[in-house]
Formats: sequence, C-alpha cells, structure tokens
Amino acid sequence: MYRLALLFLILLLLFSSAAADSGVPPFLEMLSRVPISAASLESVSVITYVDYRAVEAARPEVPTPQSWAEWAALDREASSLWLANANRIQSGPPEIFQYLTVLESMPQVMGFDVFDIDRALTFGDPPGTGYLYSGDFDLETLAAAHTARGYTQTEYHGMALWCGAVGCENGFQQNLGERDPANIFGGNLGRAFPFSAEPNYLYVSGDLANVQNMIDTVQGDLESVLDVPAYLAAADASTRGSGLLIQAQILSPIQIGYMPNITKPEDYEAYFESIGNLPPYELAALVDKQDGSDQLAMIVLVYGSEDDAIQAAVELTQRLETFAPFSMGDEPVLTRDSINGKMDEPTVYFSETAGKWAAIATVRYPMPDNERYDADGSPSEDGRLRASGQVFRVWIQALFRREFTPLLIKIE
Repeated sequence: MYRLALLFLILLLLFSSAAADSGVPPFLEMLSRVPISAASLESVSVITYVDYRAVEAARPEVPTPQSWAEWAALDREASSLWLANANRIQSGPPEIFQYLTVLESMPQVMGFDVFDIDRALTFGDPPGTGYLYSGDFDLETLAAAHTARGYTQTEYHGMALWCGAVGCENGFQQNLGERDPANIFGGNLGRAFPFSAEPNYLYVSGDLANVQNMIDTVQGDLESVLDVPAYLAAADASTRGSGLLIQAQILSPIQIGYMPNITKPEDYEAYFESIGNLPPYELAALVDKQDGSDQLAMIVLVYGSEDDAIQAAVELTQRLETFAPFSMGDEPVLTRDSINGKMDEPTVYFSETAGKWAAIATVRYPMPDNERYDADGSPSEDGRLRASGQVFRVWIQALFRREFTPLLIKIE
C-alpha cells in the first residue's frame, strides 16, 4: 500500500503554487492582518477562521437571511435547515451563535447586524483573544452606537481606536450590571473591549496590545503571521486545490502532537503499538471545505523536507481511516451510517512562497440530504435533519477532550 500511495504522491507533486488563482483567498487576506505575535510555535494558542457565507452556500436550499430580523422570521422548516447547517461551524468567535437568539438589539447596540459579518477569525489565548471580523460596516452608524454607550475615539498610528468608558487598558474589567450579550465586544460579561474599525474590517480584543498590534500590522509597521514560513505554508496548502474553504484551525504540535496522556494512558499505549511513525511536524491545520456535493475534512501538516511530508501523508491517511475517539466507541468515524465517508489519496504540496512541504490527508463524505431521520436512521417526518460538517465537528470535539489521536507523535 505504501508503494501505491507513493505513486499517487509523485503525480500530485507536479502541482505547485504556480497553478493557483491570482486572487488572494479571504483566509490569507485575514491572516495578513494578524500580528506575528500570534504565531508562536511553542504555545497552545489556536488561530481559527470561519466563512459564514460559505457555510450557507455549501448546502442546497439553506436560507440566506440578510439580517437578524429575517432570520428570526424564518418558518419552522427553513429555520431547522439553517440551524442543522450552522451546526457545522466549529471555528470563529463562539459568542455569536451562543447568543444568536438574543441578538435582536445588536444593530442598536453595536451599529451593525450580526448578519453583516461575513467572516471571522480569532487568535491568542483567553481572556486576551484577538477577534478579526470581515464584512460591510457603516462606520458612522458604528461610531454613533458606541458613542451612545460611552465609548470615545482616539487615534493610534493613523487609525481610529475606540475605548469604553472604563478606558482602553481595562477591557477585561467585568461589570455584570452592564451585561448585554448583544454587545459582542465583551458584553456577555459586561466588558467593553477596545477596537479599531475599517469599512470592511473590525479589530477587537479585551487586550489593548492585541488591538494595537493589529493596527501596526495593517499599517505595515509589524510583521504578520504569514511572515512565518510554517504559517504561510499551512494557510497556502489549506486554500489550494478544489473546494470552497468553510473554516480552518491552525495549531502548533504542542497543542495536539504532544498531548499528555491524561485520559486513558492504557488506550494511548495500545494506540501507539498499532500505528506507524508520523514524523514530527512544524504546524498543523484542520480544514473544512465543500467540493460540490462532497464535504472535505482535511489535515495539513507542515514539513521542511519532501521525504517527511510523503511519509506523513501516507501515515496520516491510514490513521484517519480508522480513527474513533475513545469516548465514542470503536466504530471509525468515517464509516458511520450518518457519514459514509472515504479517504482521498494522500497528497503532498510544495508551497513555493513559503519554501515548505505540506502533507495532506482528506476525508471525503456526502452532504446530508434535507430529509428528517429518527435516532435509528429511519426516515421520519418527526425526526431531525442531519447536521452538516459532522467529521470536522467530531475532530474538534475530540481535540477538546484530548482524544484526537491521529496527530500524536511518538516520543522515543
């Protein structure tokens, strides 16, 4: 099997970044605004990205409300389909969908509607997470709404900097008497995050340094994460090939490759005995794409050498084919009836811009139909619609439970 996989890889190596489209993918455009301080290869920080409009476009017949009011007015069937599809979202700011049902007043509170946000990216460790929003924002309306809530405008390195009544340095300060989930800039805990704004981008964080660093990056005074070759390679490989990018998460090996065996040590020991060798990687990206009627759950691993990337692509494909989180039983994720997936051939990609190799393993599985099913899988008018993006969701949940074994690295 290894020799056969190598044959496919040799053919796939003919493709390089020269075949890419000339336009800059939105994921790379947003990463170019994230300061280099977020690119620590020695921390557990995660960069997450989601394209909300791509989520809606991926599944047939999903409604596309233009405002919260239109979303709230959807009938039962349309609302159920929208929510089943939105369950795909595992990246970006969790507050948006955690409080979606109570965001009616967001246009008055924030100066824009939740559905004005097209894409979102997060970086850094809580509580100092940085938020980057992309969309179409009316700066005058935004300014009026925040002025009414006690914000004042100053300037930092040529861009407007907005700070709450508590001051720019006190964005973490909680005031539960001011709690308002419709304020997505910290309002769930009564906080007032500082932020900066452009017509198509919002730069937000409870940590003033994050906002200032984003401004410096936009102004060209500070390097971005894309100036780190491993991050550029991960993002480049994630956006190449067929398929619409839905969401992605970039993680360091410390986050997933060297997880302490704190859950069930005996299970990890048995797992290592049953697998081959995965070469240590520089960076990993978990990627969710839509390719026609197929959903693609991908893993991209960054390497400095072609040989390591080839070995990793083959090994990772084999691991994902049999992956079953410990808490979910022994049946592999991709063979479950509600998923019915298969592995694509392992792929290796050379990022000419980064000078790095990427090993890519991909699970391909069909988008659910829009029929309702009972828990036993039988069609039923009283059942539930199947959620989109099930494989990617299982991966992220397993990551949080420290059960995502495919990326574990043996330490001799």
